[in-house]
Amino acid sequence: MSISTLASKDIFTSDLDQLDQSFMYSQLIKEIVLELDYDAKAKADLGNYCRRRQTSDGGGTVSSLIDKFEQDYECHSPIWWYTCGSFLFGMLNQALRTQDTEALVKMGFVIRDIHRKIKELHNNATPRQLTVYRGQSMSADEFTKIRNNKDGLISFNNFLSTSIDRDVAYMFAESTLQNPQMMLLLFQIEIEPMVSRIPFAELKGDDCVFGSENEVLFSMHTIFRIREVTQIKEGFWNVELKLTSDNDRDLAHLTEQLRKEIKGGMASYRLGHLLIKMGKFKQTEEVLLKLINSVPNRGRTYISSTTHQLGAINRENGNFQAALMFYYIALTTGLNSIPIDFRSIAITCNDIGLIHRELGNYLRALAYYQKALEYLEDPAINSDRLELATAYNNVGQVFQSMGAHSTALGFFRRTLAIEKEILPPNHPAFATVHNNIGTVHSLMGNHSLALQSYRETCRIEGRSLPTDHGTLVVTYNNLGEAHRSNGDYEVALQYYQKAIDIGERSLPENHPSIAAAYCNKAIVYFMKQDHWTAKKFFEKAREILEQTVPPDSPDLAIVYVHIGQVHVVNTDYFAALQFFRKALRIQKSCLLPNDLNLARTYACMAEAFYLLGNHLSAVKYIRLAIDIARQENTPAAKQLLEQSLEQSTSLFFVLICNSGTQ
Repeated sequence: MSISTLASKDIFTSDLDQLDQSFMYSQLIKEIVLELDYDAKAKADLGNYCRRRQTSDGGGTVSSLIDKFEQDYECHSPIWWYTCGSFLFGMLNQALRTQDTEALVKMGFVIRDIHRKIKELHNNATPRQLTVYRGQSMSADEFTKIRNNKDGLISFNNFLSTSIDRDVAYMFAESTLQNPQMMLLLFQIEIEPMVSRIPFAELKGDDCVFGSENEVLFSMHTIFRIREVTQIKEGFWNVELKLTSDNDRDLAHLTEQLRKEIKGGMASYRLGHLLIKMGKFKQTEEVLLKLINSVPNRGRTYISSTTHQLGAINRENGNFQAALMFYYIALTTGLNSIPIDFRSIAITCNDIGLIHRELGNYLRALAYYQKALEYLEDPAINSDRLELATAYNNVGQVFQSMGAHSTALGFFRRTLAIEKEILPPNHPAFATVHNNIGTVHSLMGNHSLALQSYRETCRIEGRSLPTDHGTLVVTYNNLGEAHRSNGDYEVALQYYQKAIDIGERSLPENHPSIAAAYCNKAIVYFMKQDHWTAKKFFEKAREILEQTVPPDSPDLAIVYVHIGQVHVVNTDYFAALQFFRKALRIQKSCLLPNDLNLARTYACMAEAFYLLGNHLSAVKYIRLAIDIARQENTPAAKQLLEQSLEQSTSLFFVLICNSGTQ
């Protein structure tokens, strides 16, 4: 049973211990699933899905239950099927608990039918005050949260089965105790009529399995207030709850904002949009392809919207060429629609620009962003300032990638100013802009400011995103980088490993973000003088990137430089220069001529030439590094300049000594 708690003192704050994001996203999934259209094939599709998922010791037992469900579903109440002990009960509650969207969509018509039946029974019942009970076991940690939250809120995020008979619930609680470390709880729930919009129903007749009329079933996402927690006996506690319509104000605001962002169009379309926000990209494509194949007569608008979402999925999965294909289809279809939705065209141009930035085509990215801004800054076309904030953020990212850090920071601050006017303080969009601001500070060498921004990102994402969301890969990567820059190597390694673990669970194999985590992990080992381990992880990053990004990707150039540095410490200077030259060729094609990454590559080449005894080439490249470092007044530039000048002094000293001996 999925439970969330909220302390009363935290109701009007935005701390992490509020009702977690699972409440928000599960509520939205439920609303959308209840609106989905289901055809005659829905039962057969669910049956086939269950056969693939289910196993049993009896071999054919589960299969026969599924056959019976398909043949006799209309013969019984949907609540009967849910409560009769069939395969539906466990699978449905597990899907609701784990946000298994594929299972929820397949079982959507059952969820809809159960919910409608509960509402029907609730509306037809004579209102009366009730006390119902639920017995269950719970971990000590979960119980402590409840015990310490008197007058706080508790949410049951799935269908909640209770009994009017206290003794039945008491015995059921005792029967669930399998681990002596677990606590036994008897929930005593007071129900006052007309208090909550959440429906509940007393089960009678065909809705009961064994003819008992003592069961009360609540619909999903019922919220109660915790009144008292008292001990019945050792390890067994009574928890008094009261049905309430209370909602956390911040949470309600965020949920409403998310609902606004996914509104419009068919339920399937909104489901796809929500799944993208949840980071469940692997499950989304099936929903969208099914949608686009089923709407041939709905016009170009739906095709444009759906192909745009398919582009977003492929972008998040690192399939940039496929993403571009879908975005171009969306753009072409949108431009041929009557009337043209210029706001949607602007959003598509924005996303095409984002792909070109990922591919290192920065000037092309800026061209698409400029086209998007032409529409989004026109109040006659766009009244949504949030889209304008997104466009400013994207422009900032391009300038960041090109090394124009001060310009990038200006655009990110414009984004933040707009978002503060519009969004609740815990909205995921704030995490994105704080993350970008942190990255700029990191690149400029302002590591304490970077760490501050990354921590704010982590706080917001912990409040609003699922724990396995792919976005967290980038966040943990950046937190690791900030700690690495401060010399906290072990903490940095922990964050990099977190990024890798989440990426391997949530992102496609060989995703560029996973490569970044391996690269950063390798840098730490290099700084710890463990060059063998460093080279292993650098090569892992290289292997991933060479399979997923274009050969002129700036990210690949960074890895090449690091591999070259490993070859330098291993005294293989010719191999090092090969990698430095490959990196330099990429960087010259996509970076501004005063980018510090270019300066770092020049400095590395100078060192390799110096160790080879080619002092004239070493002087040439160290001068190039110094010329770039002098152009920027940031801690990172000053550090590089100091190192380059020190290296230059050594070179000139060697040259003077050599000339004196000739």
